Order: sequence, then C-alpha cells, then structure tokens
Amino acid sequence: TGDRALARRVSVELLRFGVVADDSGGTPLINTPAAGLLRLALQAAFRPGDPVALLSLLKHPLLGLGLKRTSVRHAAEIVELVALRGGTGRPDIASLPELFEARLTGVGNGTNPPFWFSRLTVRNIERARELLVRLADALAPLTAFR
Repeated sequence: TGDRALARRVSVELLRFGVVADDSGGTPLINTPAAGLLRLALQAAFRPGDPVALLSLLKHPLLGLGLKRTSVRHAAEIVELVALRGGTGRPDIASLPELFEARLTGVGNGTNPPFWFSRLTVRNIERARELLVRLADALAPLTAFR
C-alpha cells in the first residue's frame, strides 16, 4: 500500500503473530531484489553467452541454492577467476560446470599461471563445483525450453 500509516499498523499487527512484514514502501515489484534475481536467472537461461549476466546471477545476494551466503560468494569468486575471465567465448549456464573444469585444467598447465592460482584450494574448488552443479540443476527446467 502507498499509505505508510496503514503499512505500519499492519506490520505491527502481523508481528503479534510472529510474521515480519517486508514493507516495500510502494516500490514496484519489478524493482525488488527478488525480481532482480528472477530477471538474472531468466537472462542466464535464455541468453547464453553473456558472462556479465551470469556473474551477476552468481553474485546476487539472494542466490542461495541451499548453501550459506558466504559459501556462495566465495564460490562465485572462484568461478569468476577460473571460468569467466580471460575471453571465455560464450559461457552457457547449462555447460558452465564443464567450462569450469576445462579452464581449471588449462590454468594449471600453463608456464605462467595467473597470480591467483596459488590461492586456489581443494576446498574452494569443490565449493565452486557444487555451486555450479546446483545452479545448473536449478535452472535446468528453464534451459529445457530453449
């Protein structure tokens, strides 16, 4: 509602029942963080090849996929370093786990590995793999429509 006084009264009443109301303050639904996450998921599913949309989805604060937020954020950074930097071609959400593996193998075999390569740990790589598999599984119903 646009009526701020009514919104406050409803929020207080809902608190009596243990419900915390998220008061949007009249913000259109399309401008909410949840709608932003949906928009990025749709872009990742239906516009393969856009690394910016893909990385924005991976780093979105509401992306959880059943993992802790800090784990998602750290895994997204590893995915960015390994799979999405350095001219990757056209990354696709459905094949991103395979791209990650191919790039990870290629990074370690070079004569001059990137400065961040020494920061990679087995645990970080496993987290990134898990994130990519969960994301591909979550968006599989959408990518099936392509």
